[in-house]
Amino acid sequence: MTDPVSPSMISTYLGPGLVYVDNVPVRWLRLDETLSESRLAILNDENERLLRYVSSLEEYLHESKDGDPLAHEVARLEFKVNIVMEMVSQVLAQKLNLPVASPVEMNAKGLVCHMAETPICGQQFQISAYLNRQYLKPFEVCASVVGVEPADDGTAKVALEFQGLSEIVQDHLERLIFRQHRRMVALLHQSDR
Repeated sequence: MTDPVSPSMISTYLGPGLVYVDNVPVRWLRLDETLSESRLAILNDENERLLRYVSSLEEYLHESKDGDPLAHEVARLEFKVNIVMEMVSQVLAQKLNLPVASPVEMNAKGLVCHMAETPICGQQFQISAYLNRQYLKPFEVCASVVGVEPADDGTAKVALEFQGLSEIVQDHLERLIFRQHRRMVALLHQSDR
């Protein structure tokens, strides 16, 4: 089992603020040179679509208080579509040969994850993080190593700062982080009852 990512590590290397915390499959590819502007533009376009889609998946319709039959029917259909999507995602995950999920902390500036190798500060990587279990398209970004700490399991906890993210992608990323934070707070309140 891997160490949890140190909560202070992300604030130390990437600044304070709300943080996305999860165990997700992450793949990294060392880059010998900075990605071209055109490649960064393509990644930004794909990431914007991914984050918009993930946002739409997380919006749940609730039954209206007056028992509106149409709202109830739409919620029922949405539930069935979600079940089919989960089943398709499970089959797709086997075909994609996803990496093992590991602890990740992320804010709009970068992420902290475990890596088998110990990179040096300044090295650049293309990171692919699978943020949604229903939609197995990765959030792909160019990132530069800004901090490294050893983990108890022999891996390295690595802080990576995102490079070349558009303002639109950063905005959608902040919304994703906020939604996850809001869900975690709601779960904590439910468990306190």
